[in-house]
Amino acid sequence: MHGAGTGADLLAGIHSEGSFTGRALDICKTASGCYRLEWPRLRFTELQLMIGPDLFTGRGATLGDGRVLLQLSSGAKQMKVTGTLAQLIVE
Repeated sequence: MHGAGTGADLLAGIHSEGSFTGRALDICKTASGCYRLEWPRLRFTELQLMIGPDLFTGRGATLGDGRVLLQLSSGAKQMKVTGTLAQLIVE
C-alpha cells in the first residue's frame, strides 16, 4: 500500500494492489482474485468464486455511489453480485 499527505490528500494518494483468498463466505465456498485500489476506485480481476458445484469467474469494480458490482459467469450461467463490501447480494 502507498499513501502520502494528510486529510483528503492522504485519501487521494492511497494506492494498493494484491491478491486475496477466502473460504466459507456467506455467498460462496471459496473466493480468490486480484485487486487494485486507487482511492476511491477499487477493481477486482481474475475473480474465482466456487458457488455450489460451479466455478464462476469474472471481474468487478466499485460504482460511483460506492457499491460494488461483480460480473461472473460459469459456462452459460451469468451472475451479478451487487452491494457494499459489507453486504453483497447475489442476483
